[in-house]
Amino acid sequence: PSSRRPGPRGRVGAMVKGRFSALDVRASVAEISAAVTDMRLANVYDCDAKTYLLKFAKPDHKVVVLVKAGQGVYITKFNWPKGQHPSGFSMKLRKHIRT
Repeated sequence: PSSRRPGPRGRVGAMVKGRFSALDVRASVAEISAAVTDMRLANVYDCDAKTYLLKFAKPDHKVVVLVKAGQGVYITKFNWPKGQHPSGFSMKLRKHIRT
């Protein structure tokens, strides 16, 4: 057993690319759109200045999507640490998803 932090997909020691190619974006969009179809965006959290969590939900299921600016988009089950106070960007997004 390793004490290292899991990668975006929950695997310890998983190789994560530095940049996404167009093919990576296409594959990620297909995977995420299939997972969040018929769900609504329930909340937005910021982990740091370039990392956001999007929580999609329906009454019996939730999906959390990790967005790392410039690096990728992943579905995750890992409980990522969230900032104590949301950034202005997160607050603006929250305002718009609740109206």
